[in-house]
Amino acid sequence: MASSTNSTPADDQTEPPSIGIKRVETAQDSKAQRLLRVDQISIRKDSIGSMLAATEVDIKSVLLKEVLLEIFDGVEGLSLNKTPPMCSPEILFHAKDALTSRKADEKEKDDPNQILINDIGTALRFINEDFGPQIQSLDSLLNNGEITFDLLWALMKPKDFVVSMQFRLTGQSQALSVVSGTYLRRQNSTNYFKLNGRMISHDGEDFGYGFVDTEIDEFDGARKITSLTAYPIQYDPNPDILRFLSRLRGRVMADPEAWKFNNGWTDLASPIIQREHSITGKDLDLRDDHLLICANWINGFSLTHKSWGQFSVDGLEDIVWNEDAFKKLVIDETRRKLIHALVRAHRQDDASFDDIIENKGKGLVGLLSGSPGVGKTLTAEAVAEVTSRPLYQVSTGELGIDADKVDKRLGMILEITRRWGCVLLIDEADVFLATRGIDLARDTLVSIFLRRLEYFRGVLILTTNRKSEIDSAFQSRIHFSIHYPDLTESGRVIVWTNFIDTVSKQTGTPSLDSADIEKLARLELNGRQIKNAVSCAVSLAREEKEPLSVNHIEMILSITNL
Repeated sequence: MASSTNSTPADDQTEPPSIGIKRVETAQDSKAQRLLRVDQISIRKDSIGSMLAATEVDIKSVLLKEVLLEIFDGVEGLSLNKTPPMCSPEILFHAKDALTSRKADEKEKDDPNQILINDIGTALRFINEDFGPQIQSLDSLLNNGEITFDLLWALMKPKDFVVSMQFRLTGQSQALSVVSGTYLRRQNSTNYFKLNGRMISHDGEDFGYGFVDTEIDEFDGARKITSLTAYPIQYDPNPDILRFLSRLRGRVMADPEAWKFNNGWTDLASPIIQREHSITGKDLDLRDDHLLICANWINGFSLTHKSWGQFSVDGLEDIVWNEDAFKKLVIDETRRKLIHALVRAHRQDDASFDDIIENKGKGLVGLLSGSPGVGKTLTAEAVAEVTSRPLYQVSTGELGIDADKVDKRLGMILEITRRWGCVLLIDEADVFLATRGIDLARDTLVSIFLRRLEYFRGVLILTTNRKSEIDSAFQSRIHFSIHYPDLTESGRVIVWTNFIDTVSKQTGTPSLDSADIEKLARLELNGRQIKNAVSCAVSLAREEKEPLSVNHIEMILSITNL
């Protein structure tokens, strides 16, 4: 960096002299030192050979120091309150526009402070002299929307807002407030610019400032600003800068506090909220700029993928519950009403009836048995829809067979489903329901499940294909049990009609006539097979750019093993 010389000041040549600032350049274990005075600016160079290790500007003017503190209010790492007040030349450079504006405002006052005007003028002359070549290069580059690697520091001003495209949590863009920027070198000798940014975040306990680093690798020549992994927000071509770049389909439970149940999740990590930066419990006057840097994600759980993660707030919306789902079940009307009434009436904290032991017996457990594809899983899904509850579906295969792991995972699942008021569906739960005998490993799993079930306070629905093999201890814990017979022809008519009518509404195409549906219903297929046949037929019709017809369905049935 060029040091100040005896060049003519760029402006304010007629203003009286003022003791304003001096520049101090230092290096550890310095071998040489020289002091040069130019008007009001003193420059001391400490060097090792030709290399300067650090540069600071000594702010002598108390008035100038106060203005700089006002400009950089909230910026960390400044030494303006030390004795003597210090700042880096780069920080002073970043204050150029604000100082120019402050000087103009002071001149417009009825009783301007001439000393302040002079001191700001001294600082501006220092900036123009010391950064003259960089200012010219920067102006030329910015006019073309470009920047060079060596001028990244000038582009990223403290407190300015930037768009970070390297946000590791979700891979989406995130607005940050610039804290600092540093040129660094990796162990493999590659250079990069590390931008430290601040955002308002929440870790489930504290609400405060989180800090995120964005790295910009060294590049040759000039590059478009918007091609960088981080750039000032004013250069973003998209007015909706916080748009979620990739939406996750499926239902999500947004619950930052329940992040403690995140067992072993290491792929994504929240920005660090240091205790001294916590703003929980404080009265906040959130301005638009605060809202801009709020984390555009929230900790939550994907019920579809059964995994924890950070989800874009922009990608979340209220669930539209399917209130007609229960009507489409092929089930006896009396049993339909019974299930509906039991689940709707159940409340987690309902203390109207309890076990002799406190907190025991407050759960609602249902058992659905029958052959595959007769509507057991669909019943659980419908129950969740009509009662506006999330559905947490898990199979015994996902729980595993190791007793300790099953106990731990089952405990976590039961707790979060209780917390969220979920309908918990355990599909093919035969291993937990089987009569205990001489198989010690299986008996252990049954015992674990029974113990966990004692204190469960939510809604649990289990499905099984073998009702006759249920352990007697479990039978006493069942509140309702329904056996589903194989679908009759009339039942298959209802199932075919439901699936085909759904497709018709989604595509805006006519449904099949009753004769075609009755023809299909003569085939002895279960509900899952019918669903798969319709799904494949829809894909075939879409490929042929035709509305769904019975011919598409018959073609699928003829070439598959449904």
